[in-house]
Amino acid sequence: MRRCAFGLPLLAVALLALPGCYYTHLAAGQLRIACGKVDLLDAAVDGRLRPEERRMLREVPEILRFARRSLGMEADGAYTTFYDTGRRPVSYNVWACERTAFRPVLWRYPFVGALPYRGFFDLAWAKRVARRWRERGYDARITGVQAYSTLGWFDDPVLRSMMLDGEVSFVITLLHELAHKVLFRKGDAQFSESLATFVGEHAALAWFTHRDGRHSRRYREAQDQIADNETIARLMRGLYRELETLYAAGLGPAETLARRERVFARTRERIRAMLRSGELRSRRFAGLASARFDNCLVLGFRTYHTHQDRFAAAFAAAGGDWRAFWKRVREAAAAPDPFAALVRQTAVSSRVTARGAQAARRGVRRASAPTPRARRRAAVRSDRAAARR
Repeated sequence: MRRCAFGLPLLAVALLALPGCYYTHLAAGQLRIACGKVDLLDAAVDGRLRPEERRMLREVPEILRFARRSLGMEADGAYTTFYDTGRRPVSYNVWACERTAFRPVLWRYPFVGALPYRGFFDLAWAKRVARRWRERGYDARITGVQAYSTLGWFDDPVLRSMMLDGEVSFVITLLHELAHKVLFRKGDAQFSESLATFVGEHAALAWFTHRDGRHSRRYREAQDQIADNETIARLMRGLYRELETLYAAGLGPAETLARRERVFARTRERIRAMLRSGELRSRRFAGLASARFDNCLVLGFRTYHTHQDRFAAAFAAAGGDWRAFWKRVREAAAAPDPFAALVRQTAVSSRVTARGAQAARRGVRRASAPTPRARRRAAVRSDRAAARR
């Protein structure tokens, strides 16, 4: 059964009230999705989809129940429908950044604040915008979007574009987008996307453990994908620091850009070496070995993979309890610097744990060492026993 949500026309009215035809374009694209989506279970038996795609759709209700009961993540009506994007992205993001400094262009949106990318449903329009930024001397890049969240404003459908990279990536992506419904820090793409990356990956591991067990194919594939993500993110962090040093060196633009290209060439060669040696467990990042590098590519990885260790530490400090973890990250998100707040939280938890362990050890010692009064009583009992004998 086809659905056209009542709320989406209201979104169109709201966006049309904003200045510029860009928001008209967004409203039209969102309305097209709203009126083109079908019930999830109907799509799961649609013979036009591939068998593995139908299998993914049938699993979605189970994943959502698990997310609600075990992960503290409520879908609130989302992902009960399906929209067929074809074998292509649902939309496209344009990124732009200065070429000799990590100063990205920020675009402001209603409800979510400033973000370092501009979304388009129309690829031709995205190409025109990217070309204009390049003509102004900026790096500009277009990335395909497999999924996005309306942050709980509307009931997002499962998109066929979410399935393009297989079932393991599909589960990670679904849980990533569901994380945005739980928490999105306005105007802070780096915190919000990095949090969703951590949640998507580790919640998927929890789901595969629950559904298949830790020795299953999907669990192992998820582990490999997460390991590769961290390997490339670590490489990109090093690349970011190296370029920051280069950009601060005070060289002229031509010399800076020439040296930058040499740095990029070394990075591509490093990725090829990782692929040859097996350091990268899969071929997911094989395209990077020949990709065109620029500041936008580096910032894109940085946006989605910042301080994963701090989220991991927060999760460990929460005892692996997802609801306690969400409480911690909500508190951190309310602070001026949420990543620093995560560090403070973990430090406090460590001190409390250490004090508890010390108190427990003192209690054991006190319990095992008799007091002077107890020793006197024991001596009296011993003397009386000897006198009776």
